[in-house]
Amino acid sequence: MVNGSYDLAIVGGGAAGLTAAVTAARLGLRTIVLERGNRVLRKVLVTGSGRCNVTNARLSRENYHGAFADAGWAIVSRFDTEAFFSELGLVLKTEESGRVYPLSDTASSVVDVLRFAAEDRGVTILTDTTVTRVEGRDGAFVLNGIPARKVILAVGGKAGGARFGTDGTSYVLAGDGEPAVFRSLVQLKTDDPGLRSLSGLRRDVRLTRGGLTAEGEILFTDYGVSGPVVFALSRSEAHDDVSVDFRPERNWDEVYDALRERAGALAGRELSRFLAGMFHNRIALALYKKAGLIVAGRVCGSLSDGEAAALTSAIKDYRFAVSGKMPWENAQVTAGGLVTADPETLESTRRAGIYLTGEMLDIDGDCGGYNLQWAWASGERAARSVFRALRGGES
Repeated sequence: MVNGSYDLAIVGGGAAGLTAAVTAARLGLRTIVLERGNRVLRKVLVTGSGRCNVTNARLSRENYHGAFADAGWAIVSRFDTEAFFSELGLVLKTEESGRVYPLSDTASSVVDVLRFAAEDRGVTILTDTTVTRVEGRDGAFVLNGIPARKVILAVGGKAGGARFGTDGTSYVLAGDGEPAVFRSLVQLKTDDPGLRSLSGLRRDVRLTRGGLTAEGEILFTDYGVSGPVVFALSRSEAHDDVSVDFRPERNWDEVYDALRERAGALAGRELSRFLAGMFHNRIALALYKKAGLIVAGRVCGSLSDGEAAALTSAIKDYRFAVSGKMPWENAQVTAGGLVTADPETLESTRRAGIYLTGEMLDIDGDCGGYNLQWAWASGERAARSVFRALRGGES
């Protein structure tokens, strides 16, 4: 029940918002969270394929992008995040990849410890509550009729569409117009018939796009490509061609030599079966077509040096055009955003007393726990900044 005024009102009950709420309440601030959905932490429940990739042991400045990335990186601390959750009772484990997950392997454990901590500390949570205006009044604020001395905006970005994201208008709560934002960690679309014929298949590959390179699993779909390696290169808005290397563990010459040796060893085999045992048969067919190789009625021993070179190039540099990205509903992260926040406190430089967190700011991370790490870190930093501003003490 809402009763009286609050030291802090937090708009948004996601990762940054609940972290800010728990931090502020533990510091003794009377705190309320206003969440437009019917429950808090909905997006956290589905992160990491339902496991919640809390952070990453290999955090680096190189994992963050955007105009606020330098300032954001100065705030990020994996150790602070792990200590925060440990104090809440969450047990974490670090996998060989560097990704950090709850020991339970379920995101609900993360949601539970945050929700329980908020309840234990007396945080008021209002769901199904949309804030369209933050009114300044007598040196404080009023949100939906609720007075508060300070405000943290943790409304997120547009990623996830209507289910998890916003329509972008929440940026105006900070006193700014809607900034340029775009989809990141999202699937790419292509009209390449060879790749679309591979729908449902997975393979470890190396991708190159616009000077960026990433290795990992690709998932071929009926609209294009997905998977961690695709997400890593999805941030760019340019329709740069993508190069797929189906044999990243070997260089061009090594693949070519292996194909020539294979053609000799399998001289009497039908050429249509030449790549059997190396690639899925549908991938083999796509590679034959990309290389312009006619295989009907031929044997492997008839493969010429030029044809072997063309097939090698198809394997090592299968290029396809990107026709676009999947919609906001598919995107995991919003790239772009506001830069109007003090780099140290995250207080808005447009509206004093309002603090900005998470995807509202122009910083986004790679796939692997980096975006959640920013959410936890920015929520905690904003809450501690509010405490210092109100109490003038150390947090």
